[in-house]
Amino acid sequence: MPLDLTYFLIALQQVADLDMGALGLVESAWQSSVSTGRMFGWVVAFMGGQRLYLEMEVADVRGGRSPDLEITPLDARQRYPDELENAVTWYRPDHINRRLELAGQFVH
Repeated sequence: MPLDLTYFLIALQQVADLDMGALGLVESAWQSSVSTGRMFGWVVAFMGGQRLYLEMEVADVRGGRSPDLEITPLDARQRYPDELENAVTWYRPDHINRRLELAGQFVH
């Protein structure tokens, strides 16, 4: 399983207070690897129009530390978080949407 999908599923487990049944689409994502761990980011849209940015930092998992997850609401006109618009390489996570069977007619 791709790492971005694996950690997205872990992120979903950590946001139990959101209605994940209303998740409509993972619009975009990014990931990076540094010597101290990995970072992942996902922009998600819900069927009701709410959009969130989820960012996960995965430190040395061998040390037993669980991943840190931050959730930021996005304005309807805001494509990405302002500070990350040009700071990371965004991609379409179609494989995540297919795996979760999200927005099937819109994902190629």
